[in-house]
Amino acid sequence: MGSRLATAAVLIPPVVWLLWRGGWPAVALISAATALTAREFYLLAPGGRLALWPAGTAVAAALPWLPWLWPSEAAAIALALLAATSLL
Repeated sequence: MGSRLATAAVLIPPVVWLLWRGGWPAVALISAATALTAREFYLLAPGGRLALWPAGTAVAAALPWLPWLWPSEAAAIALALLAATSLL
């Protein structure tokens, strides 16, 4: 528990600063967090879904970049990516 608290004490200030600053560094942080979360989900899922973790992780990492790169088309692209990944 102590190591978790120490890690949180060290990592929370830069994360809050990046989110406050915004821009592409914040998007990169959110993208990395969603990719790690998706990978963890696929590793915890029953065996059949494990083969899909590269595609799911890639889509999860790409979704935060959509509003940054293509603000007007972000919703349509996100829906298409989610639908394609769900069909896998």
